[in-house]
Amino acid sequence: MSRHSVLFLGAFAASLVAEPALAQQHAHEHGVAHLDVATDAGRVDIRLQGAGDGFVGFEHAPRDESERRTVAAAVATLRRLDVLLDLQGARCTLAESEVAPPAAETAGHHDHEHEHEHEHEHEHEHEHEHEHDHDHDHDHDHDHDHARHGDWSVAATFACADGVPAALDAAALFDALPRLREIRVQAIGAGGQGGGTLLPGASRLELP
Repeated sequence: MSRHSVLFLGAFAASLVAEPALAQQHAHEHGVAHLDVATDAGRVDIRLQGAGDGFVGFEHAPRDESERRTVAAAVATLRRLDVLLDLQGARCTLAESEVAPPAAETAGHHDHEHEHEHEHEHEHEHEHEHEHDHDHDHDHDHDHDHARHGDWSVAATFACADGVPAALDAAALFDALPRLREIRVQAIGAGGQGGGTLLPGASRLELP
């Protein structure tokens, strides 16, 4: 996890302590994305999460060159949340962004390395191999679960010249990700907490 993700998650977690109603678990649903927004003193932190089905149309590791290109194109598009989200009324510019595809994108390579390490340990110590098998099974189950769910995550920070935005509009995000049918927003700022559900035909939300 990058420094940006750590800082963002820390800041948003602190906000959730003050406003526990925002701390609900994001469910994995096809066609649904979750947008967390925190505003404060000329800064906006945003986290977008959702199932891979809504971002690229599949939730497995890319199986061919076409799917690899689809993932690469989605990463490039999602890095530009300043294009996809219109933060209105504060002259906001994108300061930093990070796109994290699901672990499934690298699962095959990781599993190969893990298998090689397991075989090497088997040659040296049976007892350690047994312990490693147990750990491997646990890790494999965890990786398999994450790969099956295929959640994407995007984090971004905006710097705003005129305070904080009064509203956001996600029309361009719906255009870029046509498989999304709704975006559920949780927001917190100086005015308290807010949120709502954005739809392709109703993509604007006032921020607290």
